Amino acid sequence: MSVITMNFSDVINSSASEDCFRQYVMPDTFNIETLLDREDHIDSHFLYFEKASESFALCGIGISKIFELGCGEEISSLDHRVRKALSVTVVRPTQEVSTITEPTVLGGFRFNKNTEPDEVWEDFGYGHMILPKILFTKCLLNQDSDETVTFLTVSPGVSSFEAISILTQFQKSHASSCGDKSKSMAVVKTDVDDDAWRSSVNAISKGVRKNQYRKAVLATRKTLTGKFKVASVLESLRSSYPECFLFCFSIPRNEGGVLSFIGATPELLVSLDGESIKSLALAGSIGRGADRPADTEKALTLTRSHKDIAEHDEVILEISNRLRSLTDSVTVEQTRLRRLNNIQHLSTAITAQAQTGSSLLKLVEVLHPTPAVCGAPREIAWGVIGEHEQFDRGWYAAPIGWMDSKGRGEFAVALRSALVEEARAWLFAGNGIVGQSKPDIELHEVNLKFKPLTDALGGTRDGH
Repeated sequence: MSVITMNFSDVINSSASEDCFRQYVMPDTFNIETLLDREDHIDSHFLYFEKASESFALCGIGISKIFELGCGEEISSLDHRVRKALSVTVVRPTQEVSTITEPTVLGGFRFNKNTEPDEVWEDFGYGHMILPKILFTKCLLNQDSDETVTFLTVSPGVSSFEAISILTQFQKSHASSCGDKSKSMAVVKTDVDDDAWRSSVNAISKGVRKNQYRKAVLATRKTLTGKFKVASVLESLRSSYPECFLFCFSIPRNEGGVLSFIGATPELLVSLDGESIKSLALAGSIGRGADRPADTEKALTLTRSHKDIAEHDEVILEISNRLRSLTDSVTVEQTRLRRLNNIQHLSTAITAQAQTGSSLLKLVEVLHPTPAVCGAPREIAWGVIGEHEQFDRGWYAAPIGWMDSKGRGEFAVALRSALVEEARAWLFAGNGIVGQSKPDIELHEVNLKFKPLTDALGGTRDGH
């Protein structure tokens, strides 16, 4: 990536009222990805959410307002406060552009709102949405073009001088970090306990066969040590998984340093755009083949697997039923294969027609957690997870995303993810367990799901 070299005072009009959102168009030479390539000790919150397949990215810096959840609070309880904060007047760019963007908040929530964060996750709390001091929005110039435009939005109460200072700090940090792009070697400090995993798979599968529940999702965590640069990790994930949602939520710690939740997830939880609601059922997995014939054979194995098809159908049914509690119009598309770099999934798009006054955060609240990351029935699966997982999921497998002043937005499920600090990283992955689950197959699959972040972090097993 090239160094940011621009005078930001030429972009930001200092005469605009600071009581409004002020929006500017960045020069064509500006690349939003350069903001990722920075030193990780910058003393501000950093929020990033990208959907490269649609040439869309959001990058927020600092906190203008934060809307936090408490223990047990519903996600939708933030809706009124967020909408009120975003309803302030927007001073639009003076340049002629064929598209506009709206003030936007970004954030995420805990997987289990009723449990207290452990020491690994305490900085992230129970979940929050953040209105950043400054926000970059990259999007298509219009629907008929591949050309993109990047907007800069400065929040009310943030002076032009402060906005320019923040941007200049990132410019200097970027310039100082553009040298060594090599990936440092990381060592697996705490790996998956294979015996405990097999034991849990057997116990959960037995519970399903006894009709105590239909499915439970078993997750596990591993720890890597090394010297990590978030920018390098994200660049690696973008290169390897361009069809996924790329995200990074960084929080400066009181004792110094930065803690970042990062990942590249293939799973959409829900999006709302006007009257259009979209969701995705993603369950049932198998690895990729070494060549095209082997890959095709694996795909056929997946599409003929009664175990995977039943697991996938459970997710479709549950998402559809939950959406029908909010709207009468639900459409289930044809199931397809979703092929990623190292794994392939059964994938089914689900759409619905939004009712007047539909709330994105209410949709998130109703849909999370889906059977793909929790199990079914939901309430019983919670208990099974608590019995077998000896760690806190935190924001893993939970909703992360954005919402704008028009109520539009998108939340993904935070899979293929890791919590990263300078010298340590916690990686998370999990599998859906049903009556036909086999421990060794499930162990192989969960290690496949660790691979994206392990590779991006430069990890090795047992130091080799």
